[in-house]
Amino acid sequence: MIFVFVRSIVSGVLLIAVTASLSAQPADKRTWRLRSEAGQSFLTYGTDNAEDTPITFSCKAGRGAVEVFINETAAGVKAGRSMPASLTADSVTAKLSGRTMTNEEAGTPSFRGAMAASDPLFAALRPAKQLAMTVGPSRQQVPLKEIGDKADKFARLCAKR
Repeated sequence: MIFVFVRSIVSGVLLIAVTASLSAQPADKRTWRLRSEAGQSFLTYGTDNAEDTPITFSCKAGRGAVEVFINETAAGVKAGRSMPASLTADSVTAKLSGRTMTNEEAGTPSFRGAMAASDPLFAALRPAKQLAMTVGPSRQQVPLKEIGDKADKFARLCAKR
């Protein structure tokens, strides 16, 4: 009798552990996310954890300007400097000017720059396989497999009216 009781408790604990891990997986998976709130729109690649978000595009609806935030660069990049960056999808490259800033969590600087909502890069994201991000000597890539029409929708939300 005690064996059956212990076995049912162990089974219950295992069921809870498996269910919890399965429900946590979608939040932990890096994906492209489009959201709008309070007149701002965001196109982000990453998870729900802000530290696990390599790139975020944001804008105020209808203004025509997009802010680009690259969460981590590399050791050769110094914080507090004006610096050019580029974003490349297939043969389309967007050139950005911006500044690096301290990111103590990552141990390497972040980058904040700007581009136009009408930049051809947004249309190039859907058919491309990767988005390459270059800030000084730092280069990284994120996949575009699951972006779908989110970049097109984002550009329309941001477009100057």
